[in-house]
Amino acid sequence: ERPATDLATEGGTVTREAALEQIAASFSAWLERWRTHGFGPLRDAWLARAWGIGERCTARLQDETVEGVFADLAPDGALRLDMADGRRRLISAGDVFFPG
Repeated sequence: ERPATDLATEGGTVTREAALEQIAASFSAWLERWRTHGFGPLRDAWLARAWGIGERCTARLQDETVEGVFADLAPDGALRLDMADGRRRLISAGDVFFPG
């Protein structure tokens, strides 16, 4: 379980402005990385921090709900979901849920 918390509770002291400046600077750096090198470096960094790789999950799509194992991200950012029948589905849009 991952209970919600906040910076003040954890002893942090930061103003909204300072937090926003840091977020904007980080976003700007990642945007420049994407413009210069494409999606690959963003994908790699996201996967290095991702929770749930190799875990079962449910993807709720517009017209169906599918279950499988979160395998990876495709080069275009689609979720690669390994299905029970051995197929791999690419999920480009939907809500993904992990049990627990």
